[in-house]
Amino acid sequence: MEKTLASRVIENIRSMDGQFNALYELIEEIADETEKKRVRKHLAEVSGILHANIEIPIFRQYPDLNPDK
Repeated sequence: MEKTLASRVIENIRSMDGQFNALYELIEEIADETEKKRVRKHLAEVSGILHANIEIPIFRQYPDLNPDK
């Protein structure tokens, strides 16, 4: 992947942080604990997949794009 495109991908993934946080807050309103755990687990999986399968490979190729460093 070219660096310009990689940068745009990272920016878009990072822009989802607010949406994920909003979803986590909504999930906390689920009364049924079993359902809450299930939904929370799946949201965490989605977030983890984005990080592990898209962000990490980009950061390996372009370390300077990692905003955490």
